[in-house]
Amino acid sequence: MGQHVWLLLATIVTELLVIAKWSKGQFPEPFPSAVKWGWTIGATLLVLYPTLQVNYAFRSLICSYTSLPFYRLFYYTFSLHDG
Repeated sequence: MGQHVWLLLATIVTELLVIAKWSKGQFPEPFPSAVKWGWTIGATLLVLYPTLQVNYAFRSLICSYTSLPFYRLFYYTFSLHDG
């Protein structure tokens, strides 16, 4: 990862530590289930969408340089048989 990513991660961790230290008792009630579900779905999509995009780009790149379908390329690359 580049320098900017490490700086961003350090900033986020610092902010989370400050929030954890100074927010005691700020929210005495638990969050409603709709809010919890919303954050869960949002975080899942935030991770899932880029993962699928990178996977699709990787498959397109590999298959464009070969005449094999991706599943056969994967099989021939990582199989342990001698054929």
